[in-house]
Amino acid sequence: MRGKGGPPPLPSSGNFLALSFKAEFQHHLWHQHPSNSSNTHHIRAQHTRNNTSIKSRMQQLKVRVYHPQLHSLSHRSQDSTFKRRKSSKLPPMKAVIDFDASSSILLTITRVALTTIAAYIAAVYPDRPRGRSSTDLIEVRDSPIQGKGVFAKQTIPDNTIIGTYPGRPRTGQAMTLKAQSTPLAAGFCFKNKLGLYLDPTNDSTGLPSPYPKPGLPWPLPVDVTLSYCNEPPLGGGGCNVIVEDDASDEQGLVFVSAREIRAGEEILVDYGLNYDRSGYGSTINSNNNNNNKAK
Repeated sequence: MRGKGGPPPLPSSGNFLALSFKAEFQHHLWHQHPSNSSNTHHIRAQHTRNNTSIKSRMQQLKVRVYHPQLHSLSHRSQDSTFKRRKSSKLPPMKAVIDFDASSSILLTITRVALTTIAAYIAAVYPDRPRGRSSTDLIEVRDSPIQGKGVFAKQTIPDNTIIGTYPGRPRTGQAMTLKAQSTPLAAGFCFKNKLGLYLDPTNDSTGLPSPYPKPGLPWPLPVDVTLSYCNEPPLGGGGCNVIVEDDASDEQGLVFVSAREIRAGEEILVDYGLNYDRSGYGSTINSNNNNNNKAK
């Protein structure tokens, strides 16, 4: 019911497009005749007279509701600005998606590579080349016995580990085949408790090498210092180093000092019972070939 309390409220500005003709028209008429309730006939007449303009107004409202492209210039500017902002954000989103896809592919490749490397190491590790020495205690020099030898750089106390013998484990058959093409290799191999031969030589000259061959590639070099250890000649005194099994490596051999070794003294080791010593001379300066250490 309308009275002096005020005109009928208009919908909020946010719902302007939903404004009905009736509400708008009654609001307009109330402002023209706010207190005269007898103006009903006048209102109806006004309604009839303005019927054409009313329909036109309704058509305008419909156009604004269903055809936003016909909005005012400011509305069109706002719409175009919003579209530009929205479209400008698409490339970064696409870049993020592409980056995520690339990261996923890279992660997959990395996992496959690491798995392959781990499997290769697990397969090669038991037969890898081994060998190390205490480089602060010993070094390789020319030997008065024959060829090259290993010497103490400083006094070495009794029962001191000076290193492990270098080489790649080989079966007796494999070592025999290699010795046929490189005879010198047979003089540097040492037999371990498993009956395998630690071979520190290459497959071309048969001399010690940080990368013993043949065999599956191993990326780390080995220290071949102890492969140059000589055996004492006849009448030249006893050994000052003994060979023991490596407690941490069932295929390894450890060299341990049998007594105190003075600085400058040559490291001498027993080649074993099966070594052929028929060519040994009786003096240290003999010209035998005892540097080919067949152990």
